[in-house]
Amino acid sequence: MRKIINLILIFFPSFIQVPVRRIFGQQIGKGTRIKFGTILLSSNINIGNNVTIGPFCFIRTEKIFIDDHSSIKALCIISTRIVQLGKYVHVAPLPQV
Repeated sequence: MRKIINLILIFFPSFIQVPVRRIFGQQIGKGTRIKFGTILLSSNINIGNNVTIGPFCFIRTEKIFIDDHSSIKALCIISTRIVQLGKYVHVAPLPQV
């Protein structure tokens, strides 16, 4: 049931996605934005304040911790088993020039 809800949420803007994800037990901080088209499947997730997850990302997790002011750029694929990102970390699929 949760996987179906996660797949439905990819079509909604961040101001709808984030509160619904909080209802389902994901810990998401203030000012966090999850952009359109992002698939975020999780068993555990902890996202800090002012985090941005770009559009069309695929994140399948078993425990991910993202600290404040970090960002995951568009088109990233993250399949993980316990990853912790610190403050001001930027994850991108290609090098930034």
